[in-house]
Amino acid sequence: MGDKIALMKEGRLVQYGTPADLVYRPKDKFVEDFVGADRALKGLQLIQVREVMEAAPPTMKADEKATAAKERMKQEGIDWLAVVNDDGKFLGWLSRLDLEGGETVRDVMKPSSVAATANTVLNEALSLMLSSGLITLAVVDSDNRLEGVLSFDDIRRGLSEVSQGESR
Repeated sequence: MGDKIALMKEGRLVQYGTPADLVYRPKDKFVEDFVGADRALKGLQLIQVREVMEAAPPTMKADEKATAAKERMKQEGIDWLAVVNDDGKFLGWLSRLDLEGGETVRDVMKPSSVAATANTVLNEALSLMLSSGLITLAVVDSDNRLEGVLSFDDIRRGLSEVSQGESR
């Protein structure tokens, strides 16, 4: 898709704008019909992960004590942590349920290589989440360093903000 789209009917300009404008802010019934009833799904192709991800997720290093992770989760009232190595590279996930039976975070974490980049569009990220059974997706750079996380709530919020014309 280009930067701007001109939609015409019978030689008359009906709407000129970005793909997001046409999908989320159609000027009239003609534009609505042109875009189609599945506008929300089409919107998933227009938004990049970087626009809706949580940029500073809670993390623990793999070599830290499992008891420290348990205490942190309790203090912060969280149920999961992203696990990274000393260089910040994403290794996997640690949930509150995983904390028993190991000395270090590495001993009890669930390794994962499923991740998206910040440039990934939401429909691709959502597909990754659904096919891998994840409710939270790691967002990494080209060196696999953790940049953020994406959840179903982030996707829903992003679509809602765009459809209401809010800035992302």
